Amino acid sequence: MKSSHTFRTFKRSVEASLKALAPAGSISSVFPSTEFITCIILVALKVLEARNQLDRLNCVESQLSKVGSLRPMIDQLCQTVNMTAPNEIRLSTTENDFPSESQIAEALRHLEQTPSETWQNDLTIGYAYQFLSMQARKNAQANIQTANKEFSKTDMIAFTQLYTPDWVVDFLLANCALPQLEPAFANQAPNAYRIWQVNAPINTHSITKSRKETAHRTASDLTILDPACGAGNFLVRALDLSINLHLKAGLSAEKSVQLAQKRNVYGADIDIAALWITCLSLLIKCFQYSKNAPSDFFNVAIAKSQQSPDGDHRNDLLGSLARDFEAPHVLSQKYAVVLMNPPYIGRKLMSRQLKSALKSEYPDSHSDISAAFIERSLELLEDCGSLGTITQASVLTLPSYGKLRKTILTKYHIFSCADAGSGVFPLQGGDKVNSALLVIENKAQPSTTSNFFDLRLHKDKPQELLCQLKLLNDQKNGSYFRHDQRMFLEEHENAIKYACPGVILALSRQVPTLSEIAEIRQGLATSDNERFIKKIDDVPAELIGSTWVPYVKGAGADRWFSPVVHVVNWENDGREIKEAVSAAYPYLNGNIKWVVKNEQFYFRSGLCFSFVNTGNLAVRKLPAGCIFDVGASAVFVNEGVDEDFLLAYLNSSLIAAIAKSINPTINFQVGDLKRLPLFPLDLEQRQKLSDISKECQRLARRLHDKLQADPVTAGRTHQAQQYVAPDRGEAQLTDLEKQNDEIVLSAFVKAFALTSDQQAEVESWVRRVTGKTK
Repeated sequence: MKSSHTFRTFKRSVEASLKALAPAGSISSVFPSTEFITCIILVALKVLEARNQLDRLNCVESQLSKVGSLRPMIDQLCQTVNMTAPNEIRLSTTENDFPSESQIAEALRHLEQTPSETWQNDLTIGYAYQFLSMQARKNAQANIQTANKEFSKTDMIAFTQLYTPDWVVDFLLANCALPQLEPAFANQAPNAYRIWQVNAPINTHSITKSRKETAHRTASDLTILDPACGAGNFLVRALDLSINLHLKAGLSAEKSVQLAQKRNVYGADIDIAALWITCLSLLIKCFQYSKNAPSDFFNVAIAKSQQSPDGDHRNDLLGSLARDFEAPHVLSQKYAVVLMNPPYIGRKLMSRQLKSALKSEYPDSHSDISAAFIERSLELLEDCGSLGTITQASVLTLPSYGKLRKTILTKYHIFSCADAGSGVFPLQGGDKVNSALLVIENKAQPSTTSNFFDLRLHKDKPQELLCQLKLLNDQKNGSYFRHDQRMFLEEHENAIKYACPGVILALSRQVPTLSEIAEIRQGLATSDNERFIKKIDDVPAELIGSTWVPYVKGAGADRWFSPVVHVVNWENDGREIKEAVSAAYPYLNGNIKWVVKNEQFYFRSGLCFSFVNTGNLAVRKLPAGCIFDVGASAVFVNEGVDEDFLLAYLNSSLIAAIAKSINPTINFQVGDLKRLPLFPLDLEQRQKLSDISKECQRLARRLHDKLQADPVTAGRTHQAQQYVAPDRGEAQLTDLEKQNDEIVLSAFVKAFALTSDQQAEVESWVRRVTGKTK
């Protein structure tokens, strides 16, 4: 599916189809209700119809439009899936269980509204399952986000149900599978896979060694596992590639399907319904090459180890992460390739049982489930095997993944990484869903060179990736990066700052950090903002300064100055807040300083920065007499440090780019600012920055006051239909910020005697990261 419009149309079609199949008021959006099964089967039948393969079902009629043929056809396909599904995931259905012929015909009519390209896509059935389960996902999200964090396996299945786009599947499959094949086999792979392959250049002296350390497998040896297979998006494409490799080797279609089914493709999941749909998707793929259904079961299994007794809640939640599976379970052996889109649940949303189980089994990667899946999947690789996974991009940099990164950087080889940013998953909005595609090899490294592709700023991510792959493979300049992965071991918590120039990384380690000249502190969390925080205008003036005191919250991208518009109830030194915190967090045993943080810094002047900010680092003045909250964490300079100078330095583009390299998410943490480098500046440069800072503060305050007085004249209203000239003060502010940037960057270049090439690289990087032009 090429566009979000196609996805939305398909989603609406399957939802309407499901509704048409249910008696009034009794619709069930939980598989395996009869209407749910029928809807999924209708989607599969539409795929077969589009491919002219309905005759594979050996029904009397082979047209979906034929009256009276739909229920027998649905029943026949259900029974055929059951023949290829392991016993524990089969469905018990008969023709009489399905909705009436008229209901099915109405449901089919809704599916006809779907763009025809949808039915040619191998992943359509999996997406139908995801779309039909969205209500269950919303319910699970509500359960998981409750305070007690108690949720069932069913909740976890629904909450983590997000299937993988085809271009992601093909990129990971191509770069994990094709390099392992004997050249004669790899060159016979369909071009649809080969175009996604990273044929990264290697030095001639390492070619012999590289070949020795590559398991050149035949097609029959290429075993592929997805340990969290869901509805089988990875497995369907892996099956397609395997069948094609066998066909190119000269085998018949029947033999190619049989070999691919039995030797190449394996899957596991805790979702029994998804496993049945995986078998359905694999069956439809087999029908593309053979008129006969496979004669044996697909290699898929429920991720519940045989050694754990029924009712073992801990094991139920671990699923494929358990390590005690016994043969012949698919998770009891190792594989040439592991592909996955692992479930993601961070520690804040985990139940206590799941937290405990992960910490016990995966002490180095228990920050979220996906990290544990990466560790476990690496263990499931054969020598010279490859892991391909899409996961949270934060795995590259956040400190909580530091130990996992160290293991990967020292024991494995990151062959390629596509940092995709947001927008990878169709219909999933928001900047928080940032993704990275990783290919990691399990082999002694003839070369430790890793290939990185930055797709974050591109809307058409697959097209940009293809473009960069071509440039890399043709050994032409592009916006890709190639690094010796060992360099990242020198970074704090082994952060993989692939896009940061090497000179920045090296020099940042040689200078003091912000933590050496300032205290950086989180502020107050009230535990109940609705009760304890108000707008200043909503509080009687006589109570401000006594019962209610000014309260500084996050201000997004505001720099230099932002007005204080809130107050917080701090009567009797915040007695009510402290009592509420004690009641809300009884496990703190009265130690409220974990929530009412850094009280000794309240009411001091300083600087503050926005915790949540989709733009660059934004620092502004913190006035004296205020309390600051977590969303506006604060910087308090040591004696003798010019606060105005430091404000200008932190708001420079060079430091903003470095801050983003430390934490590329939308959240700037206290720990991130502590690690900001303090590059040397002489007294004259510091004084210039201090003067610029004071003027920027004055202009920012003036612009804000003018905006409040007359937003149209200020040129800041979206409602104004006529052209409004920019305010002169705004232009002055822009000019001053450019001067600020030039002083800091020039001081950096001069202090370390950068070459012209190094300077050009740094300047280009700063512009790209901050979005600022010269």
